[in-house]
Amino acid sequence: MLRRFLYFSKSDRRAISALIAMAMIAIAVAIFMDNTKKDENEVSADENVKTDNKNNYKTANSSTTAGNKTAIDANGEDISTSLPIFDPNTVDSTTLALFGIKNWKIRNLIKYRQAGGIFREPEAISRLYGWTEEEVKRIIPYIRISDKYRTSYKRKADEYGNRKGETSDEYVDFHTNRDKRYNELSKIYKSSKFQKDTIIDVNTADTAILRRIPGIGKGISKAIVDYRQKLGGYYSTKQLLEIKIFSPELLKWFSTDISKITRININKASFQSLNSHPYISYEQTKSILNYRRLYGEFKDLENLQASGIFTEKEIERLAYYLEF
Repeated sequence: MLRRFLYFSKSDRRAISALIAMAMIAIAVAIFMDNTKKDENEVSADENVKTDNKNNYKTANSSTTAGNKTAIDANGEDISTSLPIFDPNTVDSTTLALFGIKNWKIRNLIKYRQAGGIFREPEAISRLYGWTEEEVKRIIPYIRISDKYRTSYKRKADEYGNRKGETSDEYVDFHTNRDKRYNELSKIYKSSKFQKDTIIDVNTADTAILRRIPGIGKGISKAIVDYRQKLGGYYSTKQLLEIKIFSPELLKWFSTDISKITRININKASFQSLNSHPYISYEQTKSILNYRRLYGEFKDLENLQASGIFTEKEIERLAYYLEF
């Protein structure tokens, strides 16, 4: 084929080459245009889906609001048109998120329902772990409990029968007293929490003390203590934000006493001791040991910075944890 092509004159070969080039360009343009149309169709489809979702949400929101009484806030103003009315016994996480409720607090509500918990009155939402008084007051005007969940104990006794041989009145008395006991325990639980403006030293508080802070449970309290032990103590409350599950809203409860910080002697500490500190990496630990082996002990922070092992910012935070 190539040999035949060479038989053509020079001008013919140029013409053939030009035609081939033009054909290739035409094919490339056609492919590009086809892909562009596909992209436009996909974008258009995405926009249609988004528009449909918005319309569906508005429809659901308006129907929810219209089917209930007007929501009134603490100032007596109508707020039913701004956010949806809901029943905490059936509400989904998406609706609660509209009120600015944190995801972990929403999960607590759902877990409460999954465990068999029922909200029989709007104020019952205050029983949820981690929900602040301000959040409860803000959300209560939007709550409407359906008749299904307001069912009286007397009606339950009549509907489900008497399994233990007790009368309806005995059934009612038992469950009424149970709720009274629950409310009393709830008050004791709330009273055990610290009041506003209480300040806790994060370097001395144990998990029992930390759990008395509203919004802090077993998981967060343990994480605070565990990280404190790894560091040797906190020199700033902002270090708590280095804990993934810690909320910035909790910082107002804490102070730091830097005299409680445990320091590491950089000239005597073992490889394991240095490497286990959150602010010292594996490579930096090796560099420290190599420096000690080659040049002897570090004299001070300036000497440590001159070694080039740490940056200036790293030296600033390590200054609270090292001694020479």
